[in-house]
Amino acid sequence: MFENKNRLPLYLLAIFLLSLAPRLLSAYYAPLFDSSDFIWSYKIVAENIYQSGCVSQSIIVGECKPHWGGNQLPGYPLFIAVVWKMFNHSNLAILIVQSTLLSLAITYLFYVLTIRFTKQHKIIPFAVASLLIISPLVLVFSRVPETEILTIALRILLIAILIRSITINRLLILGSAFTYTAAMFVRYDNILLGIPIIIAAFIIYKPQMALKKLLLGMVICSIPMGGWWMRSVANGLPVFPPANFPVDTLDVSAWFNTWIKDRADTYFMLAMFHAKNYSELQVRQDIFYSDTERNKTADLWSKLKKADGNFIPQELNRDFRDLTQMRKEASWFDTVVVLKLVRMRNYWFNFGYYHWAVGKYQENLHFLRKLVYLSYDIYRMALTPILFLLTYLIFRKKAPIELKFLTGGVALFVVLYTIFYGMMPLILTRYILTTVPLLEAAIVASLAWLYVEHKNKVAIV
Repeated sequence: MFENKNRLPLYLLAIFLLSLAPRLLSAYYAPLFDSSDFIWSYKIVAENIYQSGCVSQSIIVGECKPHWGGNQLPGYPLFIAVVWKMFNHSNLAILIVQSTLLSLAITYLFYVLTIRFTKQHKIIPFAVASLLIISPLVLVFSRVPETEILTIALRILLIAILIRSITINRLLILGSAFTYTAAMFVRYDNILLGIPIIIAAFIIYKPQMALKKLLLGMVICSIPMGGWWMRSVANGLPVFPPANFPVDTLDVSAWFNTWIKDRADTYFMLAMFHAKNYSELQVRQDIFYSDTERNKTADLWSKLKKADGNFIPQELNRDFRDLTQMRKEASWFDTVVVLKLVRMRNYWFNFGYYHWAVGKYQENLHFLRKLVYLSYDIYRMALTPILFLLTYLIFRKKAPIELKFLTGGVALFVVLYTIFYGMMPLILTRYILTTVPLLEAAIVASLAWLYVEHKNKVAIV
């Protein structure tokens, strides 16, 4: 237990305030309320919930045409609507409340680690909390009303609950199930949080009991998830939530999925789907396997240019479908296997921040700002190799099981998360930034533990 219980509340308050302060400053002085995701993916649904109590993407509020929840399930729009109800429709309140929830999650993780690591290892909770407070890649999202901050808060909270479960040798089923369900309602990719829950269960219990506990957790999660599924299907919606593209562009998406490999390609696709300025876009000439494919694509593009400003005509879907099939027949292994591996690499190892900043500000970007954005990218790219190295070192030593869970569980989560996104033609750096705090926590906890062990060994010698 904590050596000085009287000081623990003061430490918890300090961690909470230190975490909240920079996020409030960022939210107050540099809010970003004009992001396209907020306006089109969340704000419309939230407005319908706020005004009419219905989950809908209806532009005309009150029309209440049922929807699965917008860009994701309705967790984040519901959060926005509740905040609006409490704070008189204030957008700034969204940023303040979500930053408060993140700060509370960081504080709870600090508490859990403080209870577990005492005496010479008490540096671990302080090191973890300190890095999460100042994390440069996460701090920037405190000013944006999108799912990232709430997702990070829920992920940190779940990992903290699981670490606490391992410490007391009892899976906190209600806490983990409710947190997992809330995370699922906020973002689809949070389904992968089931992995650390499974790992924790098998660490705590023998296989048969672990399966029973996991089954009970699944039942708890299925109640709200199943209820929402029944509501959606009963209102005539598809059995599964639809893709976040118009239905008549699915063949086009399949074509993109045979060649998109980096951030620039992704913006090309998004420009087609959102800006619809087809005449200003040109397909990269190095993607073709044959002159026949190149000519067929050029012919298709000449037809597509006539539809500027409109959705892609349905009569062109067959052409895109033929192009997709042509590419797979030309090199199935390249388009289905190699391309996915390249994407997985490009998710982590790219200069996304730097290229975004240079592209946005061009010659007006000061040298020092270029250096800052470049350092962001280098920092992010260094995280995964450092984590895997430390995971190897931790598992070779007699480290506490909680630390092995944190490093190994996060490492496995990152691998599966990268594979998950590598399957899709959306290479956007911000999609993986929600994993960064977990990596940072695992890395700094491992480094702190290894430092203490090395120091003790030197002292003995």
